[in-house]
Amino acid sequence: MALTGFSFGNVCYSSLALANDAYFQSHPVALTAGATSYQVDYIKTGLVWYVRVSTISSTGKVTIKTPVVATAPVLPPCDPYVGFNDGLAYGSLLVGLLVAASVWGIISRAR
Repeated sequence: MALTGFSFGNVCYSSLALANDAYFQSHPVALTAGATSYQVDYIKTGLVWYVRVSTISSTGKVTIKTPVVATAPVLPPCDPYVGFNDGLAYGSLLVGLLVAASVWGIISRAR
């Protein structure tokens, strides 16, 4: 099978956009406290993710800096159908065992 998906957090996503969404949404808001505190978070506008930095002064004044485009992570490729194919193989094995047990039961009764 072709590696058509992208992996993040033990999940194989079918597209890079979905994997990037999962990546950026997994990051909580970061806050660095001090005389001037900084709050960093990711926001999505359209299809693009941005890093937004806000400063909070000691008087409580909040200043939102101009968001910059976030650097896209390099995510490893994966095959989104591996789980499906594994399930299909196990399901086929189970059906085969059930058919074999049914045939065994029918043969046992015929004796």
